[in-house]
Amino acid sequence: MNRFAAWEAHNTAKFARDAAKALSEQDELIKSLRADLKTAIRAYRHLVIEGAKNDSLSISTEQRFQVDQRG
Repeated sequence: MNRFAAWEAHNTAKFARDAAKALSEQDELIKSLRADLKTAIRAYRHLVIEGAKNDSLSISTEQRFQVDQRG
């Protein structure tokens, strides 16, 4: 465990700058990942809705077979 009280001021300041930079980079990554997740969820919802629409309009294999037999 670090004892910050024993650190020299310039070491403490460098640590604080480095930590702030790392936290900022992590925050940017989190924001980017959240945006990607929102985009993926929207795309998934769109596919599910479109799939549901297409399923209700499509005919079954048996119906297709009957149409082919009538020919």
